Amino acid sequence: MTTEETAPGAPSAPGAGQAGPLPFGTGKAHQARIYDYALGGRDNYAADRAAAEAIKRAMAR
Repeated sequence: MTTEETAPGAPSAPGAGQAGPLPFGTGKAHQARIYDYALGGRDNYAADRAAAEAIKRAMAR
């Protein structure tokens, strides 16, 4: 391995692997995350949970 190559799984840039802003918006509900919430999943955000609860209330009528 040369000095320009990196080992598999090694960070390629300074700060790699650190938390930063998400590459997508979490303030707007998305149907896949609403579905995830409905199934008891963990990959959803407040907007998704609120939308799922609104759907539940509308369906209960």
